[in-house]
Amino acid sequence: HAADDALAAAIIAHARSQIAAFKAPRRVVFVASLPRTETGKIRRAELRRLAAELPADPSEG
Repeated sequence: HAADDALAAAIIAHARSQIAAFKAPRRVVFVASLPRTETGKIRRAELRRLAAELPADPSEG
């Protein structure tokens, strides 16, 4: 979606202007919701698994 692409580019540009380039994200992915535990904490392991399943080239997915 073009609006998502523009927002992702703006987020990356802002991060690069505030922190060292090597710390800035190379990619931003928007999701409907984050996987959470019963107590509401983010399931980081599940998030890493989901990220690993993303295509390497952002234009593929």
